[in-house]
Amino acid sequence: MDRLSGPGQESVKLIRQAMQQGGVNPDRVEFLQRMEKKDYFAAQADIDIALDPFPYNGGVTTCDALWMGTPVLTLAGESYVSRQGVAILSALDLQDWIAKTPEEFIEKAKKFSAEPARLSLLRGKLRDTLKKSSICDWKGYASKWEKAVRELWKTWCG
Repeated sequence: MDRLSGPGQESVKLIRQAMQQGGVNPDRVEFLQRMEKKDYFAAQADIDIALDPFPYNGGVTTCDALWMGTPVLTLAGESYVSRQGVAILSALDLQDWIAKTPEEFIEKAKKFSAEPARLSLLRGKLRDTLKKSSICDWKGYASKWEKAVRELWKTWCG
């Protein structure tokens, strides 16, 4: 049962139809409304695998899911907006959670969902992996940014 009301219901209906046509049991997916931040983070505990939206990947939502221990499966696209998941998962050395084709995305989703022990193990280490990654290395990022700005300034000054 979805906890969604209002205009979004028509979109949910279309997504469920597409899932069923693609061989995915739509009853295994729940759609939720916008919620308070604490409820949003708490809801992550009920998610087995987050499916990164396509063609506009999550960025903050992907990091939120990983921070809360929810594995994220992404489909690599060609543009910046469809490659954010690739960048994030690559920084965490989770390349096996990156699909190159829609067919591979479906196969990986089926495979990973059939491996609850693997999912549980991954959930237990995702936050620590994220904390140790370049994504959370603010000092390193700032240092690289400062260096890049200095180089641009030197080039501009001639």
